[in-house]
Amino acid sequence: MPASLPLPQTRLPFIDPQTKDLTEPWKRFLLALPVIVTGTYTPTLTGVTNVAASTAYVCQYLRVGPMVTVSGRVSIDPTAGATLTQLGISLPVPSAFTAAEQCGGAAAASAVAGYSGSILADATNDRAELAFTTGADVANRVWGFSFMYQVL
Repeated sequence: MPASLPLPQTRLPFIDPQTKDLTEPWKRFLLALPVIVTGTYTPTLTGVTNVAASTAYVCQYLRVGPMVTVSGRVSIDPTAGATLTQLGISLPVPSAFTAAEQCGGAAAASAVAGYSGSILADATNDRAELAFTTGADVANRVWGFSFMYQVL
């Protein structure tokens, strides 16, 4: 049986031979792909409830299309024990929140067993909000966090 010879490539299927540009189907396909952006930022922190002081550290974010994921750390010095504590965290990519569930995540202070909090959208101020209830320990603690939201 004779060996088959490969067929010569006469043209590339994604290049228009006349314009030497991408064909229309390939242009539409590439334009439909989500935009991916990465970066770092230092959030602006706002003590909402029971916060004597807070410190922001450089955080990182990843945006894929309309979704943004943020991770980083902050330190929080609560004013009183056994009290709801809330800290506002600015966003790296602005969003116009209308409901608390449009942003979600979690935070923990690993120096204290059981110190965990939730992150929700602050629709009034268009930022994320870390909330937790302090225990007896009201020392300044570093919190690691991660949250995700949609750019609206």
